[in-house]
Amino acid sequence: MVEVHQMTTKSELTDTQVKYLEFIARYIKENGYAPTLRDFLEGFNYTSTNGVQEMLDRLQQLGYIKRDPNKARTLVITKEWK
Repeated sequence: MVEVHQMTTKSELTDTQVKYLEFIARYIKENGYAPTLRDFLEGFNYTSTNGVQEMLDRLQQLGYIKRDPNKARTLVITKEWK
C-alpha cells in the first residue's frame, strides 16, 4: 500500500526522480508489494544496481520514500509528488 503523508510540488524533483516515484507507485499498485533493486533494473533496462541505489538513497534523503536497507520490498512512498 502506498502511504502519502505530505504534499509537495513536482518541480522540486528531477524528471528521473519523478520517473522512479511513478515506477514505485505503479509497481506496488500492480503487484501489491514494493519493487526490489532487480525490479528497477528490469523496469528501466539498467545493467547495474549502483545508479538505482543512489537514486533511492537520494529520494529517501528528500523524504519521498522510506525503506529498511536490510530487508527487501520494504520501500514505501511517504510524500505525494504530483
